[in-house]
Amino acid sequence: MTRFRRLHFRSFFRRVPASAAAATTFLRLDGVRESVSEDDDFGGIDVPGMEDIARAEQTLTVHVERRTYDKPVTVVEGFDPDVTDVGDVATTLKKRLGAGGTTKETSVEVQGDHEDRVKDILEAEGFAVEA
Repeated sequence: MTRFRRLHFRSFFRRVPASAAAATTFLRLDGVRESVSEDDDFGGIDVPGMEDIARAEQTLTVHVERRTYDKPVTVVEGFDPDVTDVGDVATTLKKRLGAGGTTKETSVEVQGDHEDRVKDILEAEGFAVEA
């Protein structure tokens, strides 16, 4: 049991003899077998930076709308829901601004007039923001 724990912290995978010549089989410590084709050099690898590239390719627009009782609401539009988790971006904005807000499918609404600060935060997160 002790050896298992040490192995678990050192590596998530351990090599198992391959059953087929064209694939390498790994036995995960939770008992699931995974195989990677020898032809696919990058199979199953999470390439770092791909999320940053996807964020930079999106062009977001930021504007302030006046709602009921002349209350300002900062609206960020243009998110691609397939690439970006809009809920995570909304949570980040709301925490950094200290304001409430909500998410729609492709937009984030933050209570208050925070247009300049939202642009700075989104640019720091890697998004392209339209002036």
